[in-house]
Amino acid sequence: MSQDFLKHIFLFNALERVPRYKTIDELNKALAAEGFSRGERSVQRIMAFLVDQYGVAYIDKYGPHKRARGWAWPKSGAPSLGPMDAPTALVYEIAAQLVKPLLPDSYMQSLDWEFKRAKAVINQVGRKGSVTKKIRVVPRTLGRLQGQVDQKVLRTLYEALIQGKQVEIDYVSLEGATPKTHLTNPLGIITQLDSMRLVHAKEKDGEFLGPADWPIQRIKKARLSTEKAREPAGFDLDQYLEVASFKKTFGVLEGLGSSFKLEILLKPKTARYIEERPFSEDQIKVAKPEPDGRLKFKATVKNTRELMTQLKDFGDDAEVLKPPRLRKYFRELAKALSEQYGD
Repeated sequence: MSQDFLKHIFLFNALERVPRYKTIDELNKALAAEGFSRGERSVQRIMAFLVDQYGVAYIDKYGPHKRARGWAWPKSGAPSLGPMDAPTALVYEIAAQLVKPLLPDSYMQSLDWEFKRAKAVINQVGRKGSVTKKIRVVPRTLGRLQGQVDQKVLRTLYEALIQGKQVEIDYVSLEGATPKTHLTNPLGIITQLDSMRLVHAKEKDGEFLGPADWPIQRIKKARLSTEKAREPAGFDLDQYLEVASFKKTFGVLEGLGSSFKLEILLKPKTARYIEERPFSEDQIKVAKPEPDGRLKFKATVKNTRELMTQLKDFGDDAEVLKPPRLRKYFRELAKALSEQYGD
């Protein structure tokens, strides 16, 4: 972290409220006491930034001889940018990693000062960068890159949600080659695994079509409408996610609804993993192991892509017993893979 940025932080916290202004001489002495380099031009530049960005009060003629420049916070005090301790700084660092993939760059810029300040605090506490190099938020992807989302499109979609406006989008379907234009009502944005999706509802002759969810990386352009957005009666985003979302797309179990009873046999090592990270709150383990040492688990689970991915990742460590339709799916999958990879 640069000395210049650390000086910004220090001078921010060094100011007092009106009428106690700080002069350049006082600020330079305070900087020197903390081991920073001194410099009138440097201090003036930093203070000009604080005046412009944070409302620092400035007086041109201050002091006994009315010849000095002075700076202070207004009577209302400094903005909410108070002293930051190391745990709070660490929260900002983790939040930055979590939020950055979900928001347009222009939205992140409004918090850039806070994120940089958090890094500065962490670097002051320990060895430079020692903590930030050891913390990563790893998305639950399958090793694939996240679909490339156009920043202008994402910003327009968020603005439509914030302002409650309809949006006109140019969308390329998985089967299509050229974009088609749709005027629709945005209902929400969801992020799951490696995809961001727009939940929306189009209208035809005054009737809603949907709701539906489309990958945002397939939206090539988005234009904010002047028309007020509407939503289907009783629409609830959480309920949509539980009942409808991804069902038709990843729908091995689409006929069973949003939840179903899973019975599964697991080898001991995988069974221990599932005990540590249960399928659900009502998960139970049958006390008596099978003759081959495998353990039976029962749980109420939701029909999601993550579940299907996890069951496939278990490989021959897992055997689905119920529901019959899911067992049939894995039996047919195993047969197809055997034929495909068999010599």
